[in-house]
Amino acid sequence: MEPASRMLRNFLHFQQLDGRQVYQLRKLLEVELAASVVGRLTEHDFQQLEANMSACACCASDEEDHRHQRFLELEFHQLLARVCPNPLLAFMCQFLNDMLRDLVVIKKAYVPERKQFDHANQDYHRQLVDAYRAEDTQRVRQVMAEHMADAEHHMSALEAEMAAQMLISNDSPNLQNHRSKLHDLATENASV
Repeated sequence: MEPASRMLRNFLHFQQLDGRQVYQLRKLLEVELAASVVGRLTEHDFQQLEANMSACACCASDEEDHRHQRFLELEFHQLLARVCPNPLLAFMCQFLNDMLRDLVVIKKAYVPERKQFDHANQDYHRQLVDAYRAEDTQRVRQVMAEHMADAEHHMSALEAEMAAQMLISNDSPNLQNHRSKLHDLATENASV
């Protein structure tokens, strides 16, 4: 599955995708995937989800830790996708999460520190695990829908902030070097 995902992500890197476009799909698919997993999680799956949430809560305050935290937050969703009974739905959600992971690296979506986003993700993940333990499909759907809407809001705010920074950097004589480095980073990550 990874080679197909990587090839499609390579193609889409040059299509000027933004967070809004990714979340347009993610808000639909993640909710369906979440509902499909109700009643399928084993105790081992719950242990992995709990360990993931603990690791997110323990991240420190330097740049590398923030990047790692964003990856862990996405990994929570990858853990759910691995349990999904529908392989196409699982692939699509894993693909979208991989796209977001790529955007995190390229756009440095972990800088600046976003404590409100961190706390919201931790709260939604806790609510999801509780709803999964109760096997409450309606609650899982509701929490995941709210989680995706909130995550989209944070991504939009980040992209607006980055656009403002790019406008400021347009006045900088080093703009060409900045664009070249960003392109090199995108190309480098696309080939990984």
